Amino acid sequence: MNKKKGILLAGGLGTRFRPITYSVNKHFLPIYKKPMFFYPLSVLMLSGVEEVIIVSDSNFLKIFKKII
Repeated sequence: MNKKKGILLAGGLGTRFRPITYSVNKHFLPIYKKPMFFYPLSVLMLSGVEEVIIVSDSNFLKIFKKII
């Protein structure tokens, strides 16, 4: 049986959120006490996805790896 795979898109510069996004990736901004990227991640998990690929800036991939 094949594993379900999903893609979490976490790219972009966050120009609409500036000046906040000069120091923080927009996907780490809190929305209702959780970072923004947790919401699409939870949808993938609830749908049975077992392997997640994160597409982001190379500087922030290190942070994503620590969290997930």
